[in-house]
Amino acid sequence: MTSLEQNVEAHDLMWLILEDNAGRVDNFIRAVSSCQSLIDIRTWRIAEHMIRDLPELLPAAKLISLDHDLYRLEDSDPDPGTGRQVADYLSGLTPLCPVIIHSTNTNAAWGMHNQLTHAGWKAEIIHHLDEPGWIQERWLPMALGMLRG
Repeated sequence: MTSLEQNVEAHDLMWLILEDNAGRVDNFIRAVSSCQSLIDIRTWRIAEHMIRDLPELLPAAKLISLDHDLYRLEDSDPDPGTGRQVADYLSGLTPLCPVIIHSTNTNAAWGMHNQLTHAGWKAEIIHHLDEPGWIQERWLPMALGMLRG
């Protein structure tokens, strides 16, 4: 167990992730499963669906991670929206947990960051550019560090 993991309680950890790329979702799950803590990961690929579920799940959430640019898998899929919609929703609520914005869209990520921090949320950005290993090597240590305080 790393020193970061030692400072994160091992019970009732729920992390909420908005991500449209199935490969990245698998990498998030794999990275989090490498922790010694039991973490319940919930993922969405459609912003509206995440917003619909947040009232029930947010009280138990310890971390939120949002992508900005969301894409349809098929032309017939519903519009997945953007992470900004979730950030706008969260900004109207009392801050409850840290938020990571993981996006290749720099301008949009900063807009989300500014919206959330202005509303009192603790938020950080990871510009990942899809480089190999960014979830395990950069996102996970950031997530654990934010939980540590």
